[in-house]
Amino acid sequence: MNRASRSIRLGYVEYVNAFPFYHNLKQRLGSEEAEFVYGTPSMINQFIRQGKVDAALISSLEYALAGENYFVLSGGCIGAKGVTGSVVLFSKLRMEELDGKRIALSSESLSSACLLKILLQLERGYSNDYIEHLAHLPEMLEQADASLAIGDQALYWRKSPSLFRHDVCDEWTKWQKLPFCFALWVVRRPFAEQFPDKTRLLSQALENNLEENLRDLNALFRNMPRCGDHPVHRRQILDYWQRLLYRMDPEVLKGLERFYELARQMKFLDREIVLEYASAVEVG
Repeated sequence: MNRASRSIRLGYVEYVNAFPFYHNLKQRLGSEEAEFVYGTPSMINQFIRQGKVDAALISSLEYALAGENYFVLSGGCIGAKGVTGSVVLFSKLRMEELDGKRIALSSESLSSACLLKILLQLERGYSNDYIEHLAHLPEMLEQADASLAIGDQALYWRKSPSLFRHDVCDEWTKWQKLPFCFALWVVRRPFAEQFPDKTRLLSQALENNLEENLRDLNALFRNMPRCGDHPVHRRQILDYWQRLLYRMDPEVLKGLERFYELARQMKFLDREIVLEYASAVEVG
């Protein structure tokens, strides 16, 4: 494949919160310019690290762990300040009773799992036993006192009188008075350096596409595929999208930097993290 015909392989996170980035993106880029590779957040993290995709919306912790492989692409992210409804600790006990208890972590999460550990250990001084689980929430709760669920599973889980629902992002915001950045758009460094024009095209397309989709959320909802077996309620989804922060503004960046600082304190990271942007790349 020659330089001009090389398509862009994009990781596609199959969550409702990411849909504003992807709807009509192929059409905006040109159907021959892009191909989607689908997966959960943890799968997309693996795909881009392995070079199976060129650009993707990845976990903010994945960027910190393997930032030497990536440039940040445009200002696109998924963040929130306060309640999200899609990063939730479902618990048989009140938060005040969770010290020393076993907690199941969704295998789909990376940033959210790290965030929960930071909150429980650094904010509350708890010491917990963690297990990673592939199954759905009921199976996770059979083996643990509480379970972290993310994305659509957390968003659509029906309320249960026997479970407490703790919104993890809301806990973070109450503690740090900052938003939390769960994911950000990146491009692999070799792709950005070899294909600077395509990288600029993608960056601009992402910005323009997001702006257009967020301008009319009702239209966006009408184009959203049904999410598995979950009932999709229009008002619930519109409210959800409106709560999320899709651009890396100075406050979101400050929250991300604080998260990285605390992750270093917990020994999840071994170095200071500085975001490097694709727009700053000079190609000879």
